[in-house]
Amino acid sequence: MIRLCAPAPNSGCGRFRKSLACLNNKQERRNDIRNETRDYRDYQRRKLSGSTDGRGINVAASSSPGTLIHTALSSIAANEWDEIFIEAVNTHTSAVKLTVEWGGTDSPDDLIEITIPAESGFTEVIPGHVLQNSALVRAFADRAKAIVLHGYVNRYQHI
Repeated sequence: MIRLCAPAPNSGCGRFRKSLACLNNKQERRNDIRNETRDYRDYQRRKLSGSTDGRGINVAASSSPGTLIHTALSSIAANEWDEIFIEAVNTHTSAVKLTVEWGGTDSPDDLIEITIPAESGFTEVIPGHVLQNSALVRAFADRAKAIVLHGYVNRYQHI
């Protein structure tokens, strides 16, 4: 674990130490920082890419391929991904079946189906699943323009 420490006089080390010993070489410090494990602070919160200004996305499609909700980041690195959260609102007077195409359109592998209650508030649809490699999230409903999707993405990416 890297910790802040006070510099020892004329030691050349002042910013970091590993365990109890200060690292004397700047390159060792850089390598140590680069090899640290990821934690909850390594992401940027972003809007769904299909959203305009962070507003809800109206599901206009009633069959596959669905309305584009989000395009995941293009990286395939093991430590870079989009963690996606989506909630749905049904504005219609009866329940509506929503189908989310998660990364593809193959049935049943890529399809997530959920019935959204009539005139409901937010209903959780995707509770933080991950995608990468420019995978697409699309959605369609058995009644066009009755479902509005809201959400955000936590993007974990080495910058």
